[in-house]
Amino acid sequence: MGSPAAPRALQPQSRLLLYHLMRVVGNYEKMGLPVLGVVGDARRAPVAFRSFDARSSLVGLARGESVTDKDGVWSLSRLFAQIRFLRDGGSKDPGAAEAMAAFGAAQRHLSVWHRRLGITGAGGALAQTAGLATALEVGMSTASGLTGKHEPPKGDAPRPDPADQRAGLAARMDELTNKAFRPPVGDGDPAGERARAEHLVETLFGKDGGLRHEPNEWLYDGFAKFDLAPVLESGKGMPFALAAVGTCLAGRVSVPAMPLSAPLVARCSPRALGCPDFASARAVLARGSLSAAPGPGSGADPHLARLQSRQGRYDASAADRWVLRVGEGQGSVFVDASRPGDGAVTPEAAAVALFGRVLAAELRDAHGSWDFVGALRVDGPALWAYLAGQVVQAYQRRGMSDHVASWIYARMALDPHAEEWTALMGDGGQGLEG
Repeated sequence: MGSPAAPRALQPQSRLLLYHLMRVVGNYEKMGLPVLGVVGDARRAPVAFRSFDARSSLVGLARGESVTDKDGVWSLSRLFAQIRFLRDGGSKDPGAAEAMAAFGAAQRHLSVWHRRLGITGAGGALAQTAGLATALEVGMSTASGLTGKHEPPKGDAPRPDPADQRAGLAARMDELTNKAFRPPVGDGDPAGERARAEHLVETLFGKDGGLRHEPNEWLYDGFAKFDLAPVLESGKGMPFALAAVGTCLAGRVSVPAMPLSAPLVARCSPRALGCPDFASARAVLARGSLSAAPGPGSGADPHLARLQSRQGRYDASAADRWVLRVGEGQGSVFVDASRPGDGAVTPEAAAVALFGRVLAAELRDAHGSWDFVGALRVDGPALWAYLAGQVVQAYQRRGMSDHVASWIYARMALDPHAEEWTALMGDGGQGLEG
């Protein structure tokens, strides 16, 4: 067997870009900001940080030699403009500075943790599950700690002690781990792996676990149904939190798992939707169909086209839908987190829950079977961006405008696809898609 090929030497333009991008990361770290939300000019150089370990992402970008000096200048000007905006926002808004600093510290913590554990974005299914589980635990804990400071007291009850909540969460997760664990089976036994996945689903959502979806009453519940500790204590949570609990438990018992929602799938694996990039995938979700609306003179029945378009849009926007995939390949089990009490559902039902009937059927035809649902994926940074967006939405619904403004900065620091970046950079939305 021959020796592995030596890595290619960086070209001068790649070395130059890498040097300047490292300066960008250094500036972010000095300010305590998370790096995840910066993005270059995608029409010239698709620079976006898709990993918690931004330095490794930059090295990979430079080694790909996909940029030129001119492209790098365009991207760097964009990146430095974003840094100035976030820095100025943090200097004027203490709440924004606190939120961005907290997620910046969490990112650096996860970066070191994942390197020590050998977790990478290109790792196998178990490594990906471990990465997602740690990202969820750290991200949800960070958001909970920040939002909990502003929760009004409920009657005479004292505020929960964060240390007690962490201890309770650890104890409950240990209990569930002992119940959900089954020894791994040998390779090539999908039936055995499926049995392990089904046992985990039954542990959480069956008669013993009893986790269920309950709509959030924002005024009274606050963020309790988005936080791991209260969800496990009460047995009630939003679909995102239920999928997160399942992913975290799967990581503990060495079973692959993936929390899925259509908007995050569009960001992280747009090609699964038949699209080259997120912008195209987002348009597909907005239409609820792979097909563009038929134009005049196309010969299509306009009444039927309107009905299909209306049904597709309704399905795609019906709710904040999450599906938990446990296992991989033929051993996969799916749970609709909006109806977890139903137990395992078919890949078809999972696809319909995510994309609506019209788009799900079109994706099945495009891929040749419902098995495409087993290849969908999301990543940790996208989960953090989603979480920040939910906090913004929650404060909006509760009429807490000061906190809305603070968390918009935090969302922009975490999400390169945030709509605010499009409006701020004034490029019609075409230059912010990483």
